[in-house]
Amino acid sequence: MHRLTRMLGARTSGGWTGWLAFVAVFAISVAGVASGPVFLESVGDAIAVDAVVSQPPAARAFVDAFDEGFREGSDLVADSLASVSSLDRGPITYSVGAIRTSVSNGALTSGAQIRLVYHEGGLEQLTPVATSGEPGVWIGQRLAAVLGVGAGDRFLITDPEWTLDVPLAGIYRDLDPADLGSFWSRLPAEIRPRFDLVFKKVEPELILADEETFYLLVGGLTDEERRESSISLGVEDFPPLSGRAWWQTTPFTGETGADLLRTADELFDLQTAFVDPTDPLGGQLSAAGMPRVRIDTDLFGITNDISEAKDRIQLSVGSVQITIGLVGMVVVALGAWFVARRRRREIRMWTIEGRSPWALGLEAVVGAAPAALIGAVVGAAAIPFLVSALGPASNLHPEALSYPLIVGVAAAGLAVTGVVTAMAAVRILNVENRSLAPRWVSDLALYGIAVTLAVQLVVGEPVDPTGQLNLAAVLFPVIGTAALVVVGLRVLSLIAFRWRTAGAGLPTPAFLAWRRVAAALTGSVAVVVPIAVAIGTAALASSLTASLSLSLDAKSLVQVGSEVSVSLPRTGVSVELPDGYSLVRTGTATSQGREPVMMIVIDPASYAAAVPWDEVLGGDLSAVLELLADGTGERVPTVVANRTGRFPDSGSRRTQDLTLAYEVVGEVEAIPLMAARRTTMLVRRDTVLAWAQANAEISGWSDLELEAGDEPVDDNDLLLALQAWLVSTDSPGGVADFLGSIGQSPNLLQTRSGALEDASFSAPRWAFDYLRLLAFVSIPLAIVVYAFAVVEERRRIAVAHALLRRMGVGRSSASAALAIEVAALIALASLLGLATAAVLTFTVAGQFDPLPRLLPQLTPVIAAGAFALAALIAFVGATVVWWSARRSAARADIAEVLRVG
Repeated sequence: MHRLTRMLGARTSGGWTGWLAFVAVFAISVAGVASGPVFLESVGDAIAVDAVVSQPPAARAFVDAFDEGFREGSDLVADSLASVSSLDRGPITYSVGAIRTSVSNGALTSGAQIRLVYHEGGLEQLTPVATSGEPGVWIGQRLAAVLGVGAGDRFLITDPEWTLDVPLAGIYRDLDPADLGSFWSRLPAEIRPRFDLVFKKVEPELILADEETFYLLVGGLTDEERRESSISLGVEDFPPLSGRAWWQTTPFTGETGADLLRTADELFDLQTAFVDPTDPLGGQLSAAGMPRVRIDTDLFGITNDISEAKDRIQLSVGSVQITIGLVGMVVVALGAWFVARRRRREIRMWTIEGRSPWALGLEAVVGAAPAALIGAVVGAAAIPFLVSALGPASNLHPEALSYPLIVGVAAAGLAVTGVVTAMAAVRILNVENRSLAPRWVSDLALYGIAVTLAVQLVVGEPVDPTGQLNLAAVLFPVIGTAALVVVGLRVLSLIAFRWRTAGAGLPTPAFLAWRRVAAALTGSVAVVVPIAVAIGTAALASSLTASLSLSLDAKSLVQVGSEVSVSLPRTGVSVELPDGYSLVRTGTATSQGREPVMMIVIDPASYAAAVPWDEVLGGDLSAVLELLADGTGERVPTVVANRTGRFPDSGSRRTQDLTLAYEVVGEVEAIPLMAARRTTMLVRRDTVLAWAQANAEISGWSDLELEAGDEPVDDNDLLLALQAWLVSTDSPGGVADFLGSIGQSPNLLQTRSGALEDASFSAPRWAFDYLRLLAFVSIPLAIVVYAFAVVEERRRIAVAHALLRRMGVGRSSASAALAIEVAALIALASLLGLATAAVLTFTVAGQFDPLPRLLPQLTPVIAAGAFALAALIAFVGATVVWWSARRSAARADIAEVLRVG
C-alpha cells in the first residue's frame, strides 16, 4: 500500500483524500473545457434533426437530345449519386414541353400548355379511369373530355416545328387541386402541375409515358430499337426534342450532423466532377452531351446553417470554457496551497537539505502527474455523456474530442500546482525576507476589478451570446461572486468579533465554537471564499439559464401571437370560431405630428382561451381585459406596451376607416403580435364598436352608414383596414384542418415552436444551454473544495483540540466545539455564495438578454431547484467535514500534536 501511495503521488497530495480531490478537479476541468467542440457537434446534430429536407438530393441537366449517348450518361449520373453516403438511387424524370402546343384528335383542337413526362414509377401512382392495355401515353380526364378521345384512340400533338401521332394508353383521374403538391411526392417541383383558379384547370397538362414510349416520341431510340418496338405510331419522322432531366436519390438516411456534413461534402465533390471536363466523370458526361449537370439539394443549405450556427455560438461556448478553466485552475491552486501548508514542516526540512522552492514545485508537479493523468482520462471519457445531457441532441461524438485541448488543460493544472507550491514554500520559509502585501491591498484590487466588470456589463450594450467575446461577461460571474463574498465575510467578521462574548449562556461546545469562529473568521478566507464562489457560480449560472428560457418563451409568444397564428384576408372569417380560437386585428394608427403606433384589437370573449398570456408580459390578463371594458366614456380605454415619452395619456389615432379617441388606463411589458420595439395600443373590439356607434361623427361610423344606405352596417367594416390574424392554442394540424374546412390556405401558418427553432432563437438558447455546464461543473468543484478543506483543517483541528484539552475542556466538548466551528464555516460559505448569486441575478441578469430588440425584456428568475440542490450539497459537505473534523480530533494524541505543532 505504501508503494502504491508513493507511485500515485498520494503522499505528496495530502493523503488519499487530497489525491482523490486532485483527480476530481482535473477530471472536472478537462470535461468542462474540452466539451466545447463536442457541444458544437451536438448543435450540428440538432439542426440536422430539425431540418426539413423538402426534396431529396437531385442532379439536373438541360438535354439537347435524348439520344443513345444521353442514355449512357444518364445511367452514369444515377450510379454516381447512388454511391454517395446515406443516399441511394431514386427515380429518374425526363420532361419535354411546357410550351403552348396544339393538341388535336383530328377533328377538335385544344390550345393547351402540355408537358410530356417520363417519371420512373409515376404510372403506378395514377388512378386509371380507362385503359387500353397497350403501350402509349396517359392524359387526364379534363383533356380527354375536351378532345373527345378515350383509351385506345390516337391523337396528334402539333407544334409549328413538329407533329407527334400518339397512341392513347389510358386516361387517369384528375387530381384535386389541394393534392397537386403532394401527389407525386418525388416529382421535381419544377414540373409539377399548378391549378388555375380562374379557369378551373390544371396547367400544364401532364402527358405521362413509360420509358420506351417517351424515348420513341422524342427520337431517343436507334433505328433498330425503333423497328423492334411494339408501339404503333402514325408518323415516321421523329424530331430529336430537347428537354430536361432529373436524377433523384432516396431521402437522406443519416442520423447525425456529421453524417449530413459527410454527405454534403461528397455531393459537393461530385458536383465539381460533373462540370470539370478534365475529370474522368466530367469528360464522360461532356461526351454524352451533358456538360452542365448540376446538383440541387437542401443539404447544402443545411450545412451552411450548421456552420453559421456553430460560428454564432462558438464565442459563447469559448467564454464558458474559459470560465470553467479559470474556476478549475483556482481550485487546483487552492489544493496545492492547502497541501503545501499541510506539509510545511517537511518543506522546512527539505530547505535545510538545500532544495530550492522551485525544486519543491517541480516535485509537486511530478507528484500530481498521476492524478492529472487519471483525471484527464476520466474527464475525456465523461465528455460525450455530459454533452448528451446538456446539448440539443443526444448523439455522442467522441471523435470530436480535442486531445491537444485535453492535454493543455492537464498541463496547465500541473503548471499551476508547481507555481503555487513554490510560492507557498517561499512564504513558509520567508525566502529573501519578503512579506506579503497587506490584506486590504488584495481586497481593494479584487473590488476594483469586480466594479470595473460590473460597470462594463451594466453601462455597456447587452451581452450577445452569439456575438463577440465579452470578457466582462466571462469573468464577472467568478470575480463578482468572489468580491461580494469577501465583502460579506469582512462585514460578518467585524460583527462577530465585536459580539464574540455574546454567547456566554450557550452550552460549552457552542460557546467555544462561537468564540473560535468570531476570532478566526477573517483568517478563514482561503476556505470560505472558494466554497462560496463555487456554490454561487453554480446558482448564478442556473438562474441565468432559467431567466433566458422564460424570456425566450415570452418573446416567441409576442412574435407569433399564440401557440399558432395565421394571417387572413382583411375580411377575416365570418364563421363561428371553436374554443381556443380568436380573431385579432393589427395595424398602424397615425396622428398628425406624432409617431405612428401599432394598434391591436382583440375579442375579449375568445382571446383568453386562444392566447396563453404570461404574467411576464405584464400583469394578469383578466385584469387587463377589465381595464379595457369601459366603453361608455368619451374615450376608449387602452393599455400600452413599450410606451415612449411622445405618446400622451390621451389623444386620438386614426386608421383608414376609424378615428379613435383613446385614454391610457394601464401599461404592460409586451403584447402578443406587437412589432419589435414599437409603441403598441391594445383595445377591445366590443368597446371600440360601442364607442364608435355612440360617437358616430367622430369615429367614422356615420360615413359607413351613409355608404350602406338602407342596409345595416357590418361591424367588421370599421376594422377592414387592419390585418386579420387567427390565433389559437390548438395544434398546428388542428388549425390547418380548421382552415381547410372554411376554405382558407394554411400556407402562412406560424407556430411558437417553429419560432423557437429559428436561428435567432435557437442560437442563444444553445449558447445558454452550454452555460448550464458551468453550473454542473461548479457544484462538484465545490465538493472538491470541501475535500481540500478537510486536508487543510485536519492538522489545525488536531492542534486546537489538544489545546482545548490542555485547558481542561472535556474530550466530548472539545470535539463538539471544533465540529460546530468547521460546520459553521462551511455553512456560512454556502449561504454567502447563495446570497451573492441571488443579488447578482437581479442586478446583472438583464444584461444577458439575447434578443434585446424583442419584448419583453429578460426578467431575472431565481432557479429554486438549483438553489435547493446547492444548499443540499452544502449541507452534505458541512456534514462530511464535521464528521472528519470530529474523527480527527478524537483520535489525536495530545502530547504528539503539541510536540509537532
